[in-house]
Order: sequence, then structure tokens, then C-alpha cells
Amino acid sequence: MIPIPTETHAREANPNIEPYKSINKIRTAVKQWRSNNYEGTTSVSHDLLEYFTSDDLGLRPFWCQRECLETLIWLLEAGRNLRDEADRNYWEALFQHVRKTSREQNEGITRYDFKIATGTGKTKVMAMVLAWLGLVRKIENVFVITPKPCDQTPTFRFERTNSRNRSAQVSRSDSRLKLSVMNFQKFAPKDISGFADAPAKIHRQDVGVSDDAWQETTEQMMNRLLKGHDKSKKLRCN
Repeated sequence: MIPIPTETHAREANPNIEPYKSINKIRTAVKQWRSNNYEGTTSVSHDLLEYFTSDDLGLRPFWCQRECLETLIWLLEAGRNLRDEADRNYWEALFQHVRKTSREQNEGITRYDFKIATGTGKTKVMAMVLAWLGLVRKIENVFVITPKPCDQTPTFRFERTNSRNRSAQVSRSDSRLKLSVMNFQKFAPKDISGFADAPAKIHRQDVGVSDDAWQETTEQMMNRLLKGHDKSKKLRCN
């Protein structure tokens, strides 16, 4: 079953929203692109997509997991390289709409989200996306925020044999990819006064000093949390 609700059902739930029109258009375009053997991808992207559907893979990703990676590659790489001008124009319109809408809802930041059902393997999707980001986009630093404690790091091995034997691994130990995994509950400013007990807090209230004056700034908090992630840089928060 594919979760594409009817317009009537969606508007009954919330009359102020449109029912996934852009998402359904993207899924239709990605389906057509898949049938055209992933036209417009780089050789590494194409090999990765074939790898994740290979019979040699012990446990192949579910179709919904594969579709997540396909959609990201279609949006960020393949769409601009399609041979047919009408297909490129269609991609451009959807890409600009997705980016514009995302920035409007996320304070100017473009975010790409995958919404899949509980238990369908979001961690594996993350590993697949990290593989693509590391091998194709040459991303070196990744910071993963989880809703609960997570000690597992997704690992896979990808081998290319079409041109020459070549292997690559994405894991916490990969020297090219710095991967940090952290629980979101750690994102809380610490008391830096040295007097964090209850009497000290009561004294602050008596003298009229706000608790904020004794806490880390957002920039200080992030640099503390990311201390071991990339020691060559400090994070600046605006």
C-alpha cells in the first residue's frame, strides 16, 4: 500500500493544507527516472543504486528505503542532468518549490526529510544516505541527532568492479567521514557559575539575577557538545 490520501480525506482532517501534491509529483517523477535506468547520475551514484538492489546483498533494503535515497539523488544530482528539456524543466520547478518551501518553514535552512513508517528501517536509510554523501558529495563531517540514546553506527561495504576493484566503507572509523551520534536531550545549556545547587539559585533570585546570566550561550553549548567532532574548527551560532 502506498500512503497517498485523497484530497477529500486530507481536507476533512485539515482544510488549510494541500494533500501531498508536490510529494506525489516527485514520487511519480522518481518512478519514471528509475525505469530509465537512473539517467543523469554519476557512475558512483549509479553503482550505489545498483548495489542496494543487488541479489548478492544479504538483506536488500525495502522499496521505501531505496526510494528515499533515489529521491535525494534525483533532487540533488540527476534532475539537472536529464537529457530531455521538458524533464529538466519539470525537475527544476519541483526542486525550486521544495527548496523555497523548506526555507520558509526552517528559518532559511534547506532541509530534506524522509517520512517512513515506524519499524521500516530509518537507520539503514541514514547509512545509505551517508554512503552517498561520503562517496559522491565528498562530505567529511556528519553530526547525527537521535531522539533516544544510540550506540550503533551504521556500517556497510561497497565494492565497485566495473572499472577497477575498489572498496569503500562508511563507519565511525572511516578516516574520510567524521561521524558523531548524539541524543537530542544533551542540547541543554549548563550552569557555568560553579554554584548550581538550590541555595545558589535562591540567592540569584533574591538579588534579581536571571538564570540565563549563569548559563552557557548557545555557541558555548554547541562547542562543548562538538568538542571531539572537529577540533580544527569552532562552531559559530547566529
